[in-house]
Amino acid sequence: MKADLKAVIQDYKTGAWTIVVSVISATDGTPIPELTEKNFSILAVQTPNGWSTSDVLKVSAVNAPTNGIYVFSAKQSGSKNLIPGPYTLAITLGGFKGWAPLNGQTVVSGRLG
Repeated sequence: MKADLKAVIQDYKTGAWTIVVSVISATDGTPIPELTEKNFSILAVQTPNGWSTSDVLKVSAVNAPTNGIYVFSAKQSGSKNLIPGPYTLAITLGGFKGWAPLNGQTVVSGRLG
């Protein structure tokens, strides 16, 4: 199942982003409910120099206020912190919805720090 993603990010000076993602079916536009942390993967790329983290950001505390809308935080795993500056986040969706493979992706830009 192909999904269309739209995302907005915000830095509240906590060392993590708050991310809001809308996930709908690319086929019929219906919201895709019941996704978890395991469905989202996020890679931070520092712009404009193209430096990227060596691992994906940790997604935590997924909240779904309504079907197809997900709010969560994302930060560097472990004790490492991303340095302040402009970033582009590559957000991918994977896993399964029922028996159907689930996939989708989007990019969003923002500033940390």
